[in-house]
Amino acid sequence: MRERRGRYSAIESLEIRRLLAANLVISEFLASNDSSIVDSFANHEDWIEIHNAGDASANLNDYFLTDDAGNPEKWRFPAQSLAAGGYLIVFASNRNLATAGSELHTNFKLDSAGEYLGLIRAADDTPQFEFAPTYPAQSGDISYGLTDSDNPASARIFFSVPSPGAANAPSVVTPVFSQLGKTFEGSLPVSLSTTTPGATIRYTTDRSVPTATSSLYTGAITLTTTTLIRAKAFASGLVDSPVTSQTYIAVDSTVNAFRSNLPIVVLESYGAGATMNDATFITASAQFINTQSDGYADMLDPADFSGRIGLRYRGSTSYFNYPKKQFAVEVRDENDNDKSASILGMPSESDWVLYDPWTEKSLLNNALAMDWSREMGHYASRVRFVEVYFNTNNTSSINYNDDYMGVYILMEKPKRDDNRINIAKMLPTATTEPDITGGYIFKKDRK
Repeated sequence: MRERRGRYSAIESLEIRRLLAANLVISEFLASNDSSIVDSFANHEDWIEIHNAGDASANLNDYFLTDDAGNPEKWRFPAQSLAAGGYLIVFASNRNLATAGSELHTNFKLDSAGEYLGLIRAADDTPQFEFAPTYPAQSGDISYGLTDSDNPASARIFFSVPSPGAANAPSVVTPVFSQLGKTFEGSLPVSLSTTTPGATIRYTTDRSVPTATSSLYTGAITLTTTTLIRAKAFASGLVDSPVTSQTYIAVDSTVNAFRSNLPIVVLESYGAGATMNDATFITASAQFINTQSDGYADMLDPADFSGRIGLRYRGSTSYFNYPKKQFAVEVRDENDNDKSASILGMPSESDWVLYDPWTEKSLLNNALAMDWSREMGHYASRVRFVEVYFNTNNTSSINYNDDYMGVYILMEKPKRDDNRINIAKMLPTATTEPDITGGYIFKKDRK
């Protein structure tokens, strides 16, 4: 029998192939730039870092940046590429500069009080990467972003050492307080924690910045007097966490049951109020307690705003001649820089006024004029009537007889801002019309 011969085909194993793709993320941003990088105009503008965590280059013109989830096409990148593994810094300056190969500037700024931030696909207006519904409140020179720049799903944390244009440096996660800042009576236990394995927490109660030699946190801190706790976490091989703090203001039996149909403001000067003047801000703390659903604010209700502030007297004639003084208030971050915050429902900003209508027998003259101006479609400062307590002498708690100041009006300080006087910032390069046509803000002062 003849053996039948034939041809045989060898079966060759196929090489595993992977489709290359770009993967853009917002790896880091800084929403309160006090001393980080400067732009080509020599300004410390807020910035957004775009990173291509994929393995193929990306055409940036296929994407938008926006700070408004309802307006996904707010600012579009020019037609330029971002290589795989590359980083790009975009300044959030409101200058609206989008020329390929040049320094890029969005047509919006970042709100340090927290807002939406998204990288949007132009093809279908859906998010490629986003901080939603809002990113948390930011502090000066503390950036926020991904623990691992190459992993879009990695934890989002604060960075005490920003790294614009480079991979994020691993940091210890900021300590968390068991209780937010508040007013309290009696004793109050406060616990601290961090999710970084092996990290230690150091804290201070004298308002100084914690260091590696400050008190070691080992268990709940029991408070019986007004205290500002500042904390920082440390771990070997990692960048120290940012400083964080909470203010706890003690009240005594004369005010613990105080109730008002107006919001309550409690100011703590740690003794500096006794010599406060109208020229220099002192470092202080504040609690703003809003009215609740029943229309009343109670002294021990949760604070609408609690934090560090700068405080000084305000006014000229009123400062020298009136027994009841006005206050200038600026919200501060942990580095004593301005920090935007929404207070009693008003838009976020750092600068506020506690106005005393001393010469207005009805207390209504200025407040009504401002309300009517806004109702007519013009800008005027938003206002809220409040009742104020101010501890000037460093006693351990708030006392009605010593610290009650009476009725004030919390109002916005007039300044250039999208939610206040909405005029464009004039640059030194503006020398011709229409750039120099305003608007302008003029201050008329007796001095």
